[in-house]
Amino acid sequence: MNFKKGTAFFMSFILLLGTVLVALPSKTSANSEIPVLDESLTIIKETDEKFDYILSIDGNQIRYIEITKVMDDGSKVIHTKSYNEETNELLQDFETIIKDEKITDQEIYKNEEMPELNIENTGPVFVPFASTASNKSLVSVLNMSYKKNYSTNKGTATYAKSGTKTAKLSSKTFDTHARAIDSIRGVENGTLAGWLIAAFTGGGLTAGKIISLQTLKAVIKNVAGPVAVVANAWALGQWMYYYNTISSNFSKIK
Repeated sequence: MNFKKGTAFFMSFILLLGTVLVALPSKTSANSEIPVLDESLTIIKETDEKFDYILSIDGNQIRYIEITKVMDDGSKVIHTKSYNEETNELLQDFETIIKDEKITDQEIYKNEEMPELNIENTGPVFVPFASTASNKSLVSVLNMSYKKNYSTNKGTATYAKSGTKTAKLSSKTFDTHARAIDSIRGVENGTLAGWLIAAFTGGGLTAGKIISLQTLKAVIKNVAGPVAVVANAWALGQWMYYYNTISSNFSKIK
């Protein structure tokens, strides 16, 4: 009898524990279906004047320091510097002027290529059964896509109004474009894409400009709301990283 009572009590406890765990809130913003993954974004300091953070992406850590100054005419000047956290190498140094939630000007002092993937690929190489492969960003207004043709060993890449470029599949710059498209698509969904489409079509963001997370926050907050922007900062940070890669790399494809 005691054994039966003990077993029944144990099973009841397990059932209760399972119910509690299911009821616990997940790390998802109430304003968006994008999950909040804090491990990819480490915020060191965030004030109205300074935004200091580390973006962990593709096996690398990039540190961003952004200083915001409000001018007499109400415009904001955001001075952005990014560093390779491991080597302390300065990768980017630029200033962006925002007025009325729109980028009005930008001065670029340095814009180096981001570190290559720091992930070893030790698995076997598979040849796809399909003769073609393709992918494209949900932010349709930017027309960011690629297509691979394994029969001809060539690929095509598109970006904004820059037209279409053709390159061999072995081209490093084409591979960078395709990888970045796959990665940017991996963090996009309808909500995030909607914010960005509204920002680009409304003139807040301009294709070809370097984007920082502070810039995105300043421009998109009126579209998405400040709470949603903060809750989804990690996804916006990854999107801007891959977008900058696509934008700066496209002219080099040949």
